[in-house]
Amino acid sequence: MLALGSLLMAVPGCGMREEKADSRKVSEYPDTLSQGKEWQEFCQITLAGTAEACGDANWIYAPVNLYQSLAMLTEISEGDTRQEIARLLGEEDQKMIRDRSKQLRELAACIPSPQESEAVSELQQSLWLNEKFPLQDSLLESLGRRYEAEVHQGEPGKRLNGRIQKWLNQATHNRLKEQTRSVKMEPDDAMLLYSTLYFQQQWETPFVREETKKGTFHGKAYNTCGNISEKERWQDSKCQFMHQSLQTEMVRTEKYESVALPMEKGSMRIVLPKEGVELEELCTEKAFSDLLALCSEDYLPCEDGGAHAGDTESARVDLYLPQFDFHSELALENVLIPLKVNSLFQHNADFSPVLGRDGQDRLSSDKLLSIYVSQMEQASAISVDENGCSVASYTATRLESKALQAAAKHTYRMRCDRPFLFFIQNQQGMLLFAGAVQRIE
Repeated sequence: MLALGSLLMAVPGCGMREEKADSRKVSEYPDTLSQGKEWQEFCQITLAGTAEACGDANWIYAPVNLYQSLAMLTEISEGDTRQEIARLLGEEDQKMIRDRSKQLRELAACIPSPQESEAVSELQQSLWLNEKFPLQDSLLESLGRRYEAEVHQGEPGKRLNGRIQKWLNQATHNRLKEQTRSVKMEPDDAMLLYSTLYFQQQWETPFVREETKKGTFHGKAYNTCGNISEKERWQDSKCQFMHQSLQTEMVRTEKYESVALPMEKGSMRIVLPKEGVELEELCTEKAFSDLLALCSEDYLPCEDGGAHAGDTESARVDLYLPQFDFHSELALENVLIPLKVNSLFQHNADFSPVLGRDGQDRLSSDKLLSIYVSQMEQASAISVDENGCSVASYTATRLESKALQAAAKHTYRMRCDRPFLFFIQNQQGMLLFAGAVQRIE
């Protein structure tokens, strides 16, 4: 098996084998590459697929995480397998995929200097090779260079598993130890690849702890199968509500109201459906297109206006936001297959470039080695309190090998005591995470 994962939490740079990655200065790229149509469409399509796959559960999704994983898969695939992935990424040209992937990594990374605050968004990647597996070493070393991944090699076993888990825990600041505890290289794994991103920032204006009070969150019930009443669809939970009164730009439409909470180097935009509007109505591809445009407008010059200019007003907002801390797990097959990215999950998926002729020659003459994606999942964790926000997420893609036969005028009260959406961006306006809080756990 070949397992490829993106663990959102990391440090930028590239190291080969045992060398630690060096941090780099973020280069200047045109905004059109990161905020362009292809990236926005990728985000809105996969966000809608994620929301549908997760149903009534809480969820967190990191689009840059999935993009990096899929971009690397295009380097080691051919035929329909590569074509389907490239179509979802919005770009057939491999150089453009590499360039966009590089820019997204650099825009996602923010390492403060000693003179700066503690705001951090760290990006790091690593590639772990099974030394007994017949892979194209030159291709994989090139993959490591192009995607700034450390490259390690070893024999599957307890020692190598310990090194992998230690690396992941350091990259994720121990936020996902429960998940990484089960990470290991099986004898049939060809390689494991991780791309990690860790995000930690403080609110620009912290919530006052003394104003945090217990309240009721009207969330989705856990079990809503069968014929149930409208009342049975909901479940009240007691939780701590933070309070802040702020002068800000508030967006009010027929279906929702929204404000952006500034962080030291970014923001969290809260989108609260109006009473009587289901969260699902805001989770369609068209709705996410509008919401992503709204997020982008946070970083437009004032004179540029935006599609939501008519729904926006300067106002005093009394915001009541629940503290929340949860994990989510997402089977990405349920997102990608409806988007017609199918062949990578089939036994005849074409990952032949990673094997090459040498790998085939080491097998018996009447059999070929088939590699396909048997599992692709994203696990995430988020914590929000009076001081700020911390988020971590990883995408793990397992490619299984098989021997086959050859083939300010107003004051508004915004109490987030029912399901709502959130979008987390960095100071460049890049979407790092999005999610839904549908119940307090």
